[in-house]
Amino acid sequence: MLTSKRPVDFVGYWPVEHSIIVAHEGTDPLQFLSVLVDEDILHQALDRTLFPGIPFSVLVHAGFGNAHKATANSILAEVKKLVAQTSSKNVVAIGHSLGGALAELDALFLTLNLPSTIQVRGVTDPIPIVPPPFLNYQHPSGEIHIDAHNNSVSCPGADNTADSECSNQVVRSVARGDILDHLGPYDGINIGTLSCIL
Repeated sequence: MLTSKRPVDFVGYWPVEHSIIVAHEGTDPLQFLSVLVDEDILHQALDRTLFPGIPFSVLVHAGFGNAHKATANSILAEVKKLVAQTSSKNVVAIGHSLGGALAELDALFLTLNLPSTIQVRGVTDPIPIVPPPFLNYQHPSGEIHIDAHNNSVSCPGADNTADSECSNQVVRSVARGDILDHLGPYDGINIGTLSCIL
């Protein structure tokens, strides 16, 4: 596997799927820096040098936009290097929570900055109630909600507000949720620094 590691991202080649993977670390409530990124909730325009042709009216969470900008060019360079080395035509951006938001930005960024022969997909697990819609945020559609019994529930539609088994109905407010649930388990897998300590 060809890899390049940085504190918040990973770019590597997955030979079995003949795909280049771009992964981002998610919000870890025990890591102060990732919490600061999440809390920078102002809206800002996407950087036109990174997102050519995107209208100024398209806004992004400032913390996510700035975190993406910090590594975008190095990620693009690494992806291009791996495309040349492996002849892969598939790029998958993945992430959970903050990493999911960054992966969504990467999916658009890489689509705009790689040749059209490269297929870019995003597979993300953002937190569908953060940042809240009342602050003029829209969330991606297609949530898979993992309930208290570790069952996965498909929640189609934007912000999934109508389904009684989806996040916006089960946990109507971040204040009512348990921040440690954010760390898993997800299908038996715990994430974050706490899982490395235990």
